[in-house]
Amino acid sequence: MMSLRSLAALSALVLQLCSCAATAGKPLATDQDADRRRNAAIQEMERRHDTTMMTSGGGSGM
Repeated sequence: MMSLRSLAALSALVLQLCSCAATAGKPLATDQDADRRRNAAIQEMERRHDTTMMTSGGGSGM
């Protein structure tokens, strides 16, 4: 019987392999598409950070 940690690690590896296999047949995105996705992800992170700072009082309180 495998430990829970071993099962979790094995499951993570299987999911990564499935993800690679699923994207293997797809054409690569252009650099411009990658830049757009990266910029959108950064903007979303900044928006979430701003929201968190607004709701939590904006700092560590030190």
